[in-house]
Amino acid sequence: MPSFNYKAIDQLGRPAMGQIDALNEVDLEIRLERMGLDLITYRAAAKSTSLFNRNKVTNQDLVMFCFQIEQLSSAGVPLLECLNDLREGSNNPYFQKVLGAVSAEVEGGKMLSQALAEHPNVFSEVFVSLVNAGEQTGQLPVVFNNLFNTIRWQDELMSQAKKLLAYPAFVAVVVFGAVAFLMSYLVPQ
Repeated sequence: MPSFNYKAIDQLGRPAMGQIDALNEVDLEIRLERMGLDLITYRAAAKSTSLFNRNKVTNQDLVMFCFQIEQLSSAGVPLLECLNDLREGSNNPYFQKVLGAVSAEVEGGKMLSQALAEHPNVFSEVFVSLVNAGEQTGQLPVVFNNLFNTIRWQDELMSQAKKLLAYPAFVAVVVFGAVAFLMSYLVPQ
């Protein structure tokens, strides 16, 4: 399905920009209307083949997603409005696209867990199962709070592990360089 970059306005006249998948201009306009947006301009999104511009959602994006959706749902904000606000507030264009698709699927009648399950490269099976359990029990804010704490803890643990491995990796490179120098220059002489 092709992607389109769009400029639109919401009911209050605030501008909104983003990227969304749609079959054509009519489908794009229908999807934006479902999100409460009026289309102004659009253009087909360029496909990027760069290795460094991968479609990736970081743990930090997921941490902020869980924290914000927990706060908004605890405050009584409707789920669709939460998803649209999170989509507009995200700095990651790929995550904006995913949240737009999730919002459209929830508006189409799917449960949040079913909509999240449509994106297995972003939301893990455990994440989706926990959201499903939260929906079934009515404890969605509690589940998102627990997910926020868990993903943040995992992210901190990964950053600490990287810091701990930096010095041994540097020493290994220096030792390997010294051995390579000795074997290629001193030993032959």
